[in-house]
Amino acid sequence: MAHYSSVHRMGIIHANAKNMRLMSLLLMSILTACNPAAESSRSIADATRSGALTWSDGLYLPPLATNVYGYEKIGGLQDLELFYSFKVPLADVEAAVDFVTKACEKSMKFSYTFEKTSTLPSTYNWPHWVKSTIPWWKADKIAVGFYKGTSESYGVRAWADTRTGTIFVYQTD
Repeated sequence: MAHYSSVHRMGIIHANAKNMRLMSLLLMSILTACNPAAESSRSIADATRSGALTWSDGLYLPPLATNVYGYEKIGGLQDLELFYSFKVPLADVEAAVDFVTKACEKSMKFSYTFEKTSTLPSTYNWPHWVKSTIPWWKADKIAVGFYKGTSESYGVRAWADTRTGTIFVYQTD
């Protein structure tokens, strides 16, 4: 009986040690995910629509999108930022922006209030690191076009250049 008892105790000690290791791994995973230094990013340049959707199926790209550029930044447990641009024929700029906003609502299962204005400097309030990290992000250089976006925490904002057919999208989860 004493033998069983010591074996039984060793099993409990082994199980507790295993649980402690698992808890330690879980805690390290959580701390790593919450650590700003644990951020990751990736990008794509001059891709086709299908190539860009393979890169990230979270992009809201209309069927006529070409010349897709994208930058994705992931940080923390639920911090995702997507910056992307694409071109469409000039006649399809308005429809392409509508596609982006409707796809966002469908994906997020939420009805946003979108504001449409000219491309005013007040609409260019993305994070300060963008200009140095994403060289193709030129939404603030649009001379003739419009902005359509939401001020909600999560959603999408789009800047459309009606002279070139280029659309810039900032999307958060």
